[in-house]
Amino acid sequence: MTDLTFEKAIQECCGKEKHLLLGNGFSINFDPSFNYPNLLSRSNLHVKIKDMEHLLAGRLKFV
Repeated sequence: MTDLTFEKAIQECCGKEKHLLLGNGFSINFDPSFNYPNLLSRSNLHVKIKDMEHLLAGRLKFV
């Protein structure tokens, strides 16, 4: 998944129908794939965190 700026996302969907997905359960009612576990999985945040831990492991000193 590639991160997009808001402006780039608007450019890429020019000429297409747009939808607004709201938080706090509104998006989940629209499409169940918008639940928090699915969003977390699709974000690859767990991979990014592991990568950051690996990069920082050699630089941090524990006392």
